Amino acid sequence: MAMAARYYGAGVRLARNETIAARADLERSRTETAAHPNFINLGAHIRWELGRVHILDDDWPGAEPILAEGAEMFHRSGDGASEAFVESMHARALESMGRTDDAWLARSRAFTALSIEGENDLLTTSVNAAMHAELLAGRGEAALALSGIALAVARESAQPGLVIDALNTRTLLLSTAGQTDEALLAARQAEDLAHGTADPALRARQLADTASATGAALAVNDPRAAAAPLTQAIAFYRQHGVAIGLPQPLLLRARCAARAGDPASAMHDLLEGIAIVEHRREGSEPATDVLDSEHALFNDAILLSLDRGDTSAAFALAERARGASTTIVELQKRLSGSGLAVLEIVVFPREIVTFAVTENDAAVGRRARSVETLASLADRSLTEDGTTAAAALYDDVIRPVEGVIVRARELVIVSDRRLQSVPFAALYDVNTRRYLIDRFAVSLASSAASLSRQSDPATARSVTAIALPTAGATGSAALPDAGREIGDIAALYRQARTIEPAGATLAALRTGAANTDVLHIAGHTEPQPGGGEHALLLAGNRGNGAERVSAKTILAQPVLRAGIVVLRRPPTP
Repeated sequence: MAMAARYYGAGVRLARNETIAARADLERSRTETAAHPNFINLGAHIRWELGRVHILDDDWPGAEPILAEGAEMFHRSGDGASEAFVESMHARALESMGRTDDAWLARSRAFTALSIEGENDLLTTSVNAAMHAELLAGRGEAALALSGIALAVARESAQPGLVIDALNTRTLLLSTAGQTDEALLAARQAEDLAHGTADPALRARQLADTASATGAALAVNDPRAAAAPLTQAIAFYRQHGVAIGLPQPLLLRARCAARAGDPASAMHDLLEGIAIVEHRREGSEPATDVLDSEHALFNDAILLSLDRGDTSAAFALAERARGASTTIVELQKRLSGSGLAVLEIVVFPREIVTFAVTENDAAVGRRARSVETLASLADRSLTEDGTTAAAALYDDVIRPVEGVIVRARELVIVSDRRLQSVPFAALYDVNTRRYLIDRFAVSLASSAASLSRQSDPATARSVTAIALPTAGATGSAALPDAGREIGDIAALYRQARTIEPAGATLAALRTGAANTDVLHIAGHTEPQPGGGEHALLLAGNRGNGAERVSAKTILAQPVLRAGIVVLRRPPTP
């Protein structure tokens, strides 16, 4: 009973975003159930929740073995539906670590478990989750193939609603792939099925969903014709308060208006969709669809503003996309006297944009580059022996705005989510043969708005300076200057706390981040398994080896107070 009570208590804490306390309870429960193999189902559920905690912390390497354990325990207990759900989460973790083949094996196990259980509706959901994972990874052909599998499974279920949803999804994917005739055929099939639905309210909703998909198919070659079904869908969603359905048709209609030479109408629809997304963000998980509408609305509005020459509006939209709110003028006031330059990066399907802002200047750099190429460069920059990828990224991100940052002392980088893994300090300028860190101190921030006056080096009152463990503790090269560096940094602030390598644990880092204006971390990082974002090498609890935590995890902490997080590697002798 005590184990079950602790498990449910952890669930309540997790719902309140008390992840540290929930994690402690679940770890204790995991240890207890390991000693009681007869509680296999409870143990599996505990691992399910503990895996969720690691995912919320963006700790995919930590989540992966726990979810693998949970799925295996559900398999042994005969709970195929739960096994499949956890295997789907396991696949996400493996995919995020770059282990694509292993991710597909996990998905296959999920599909098998659901097939045995005869859960065709859950199997369709699982296949759709795999399809969205392929879309996010930029593998459109694989996503399209999976949509065919989802459609076949839905047809076997004999549930017309599932078939209609699968046909609409396939219509969107075929449209994106430029296969217009096949897309229109799928849309007509969905519409025919929807007309046969007996319940009037459900039939009206299905026809609205189908109208949105039809608009996507028509938009490829005839944006004016596409406006009619899209407007029909929008009118239904508005009238019936179905806000979750609005972003996609608003995005599509905006694109049709832009192609038809009506940027004002396009911006009107984009801003309406953005307002809906911002309202949904309050306490809700982001909705996902084939077009990634919740991100695409912001991106289209940013590009439309830039094409109209309105850099200020584009920058404000880039901040809103991050859930923040500031303008170039407001940011420049905050930067007064700081010596900081803020670089905010936004990646689009076919180009990359860098906003550069200092106290006296602002500019925007645009470079043609596909998102697939940028993703490849980001991965290569983590593992290459030379500087080819680092130099290409320097040319894409830094060089277009060099004139603005030349007199800055420090760069604060607000990265696009697709470039979170890039070690920006190691970007390389082939002209000067210098790394970025050789010219500037390089910091990371979740948004420009997070740089309050209290977090600017010129006005910040407090700092927590941490020297990470090296040498024997982690197997990394010794950094004898790290201790001297954190002492020098501490001397610059009214309130300072220094943490030596032996005490540089995850708990100490979180405490520092929650109670300071600036968090300064000196030490090594290393690539995570399978590639991806570099991890900080922290001291393990009670001196047990090293613990690896990503910089993105630190920035994502709900208790984060520090407006600036500085990650720096002191010189190696």
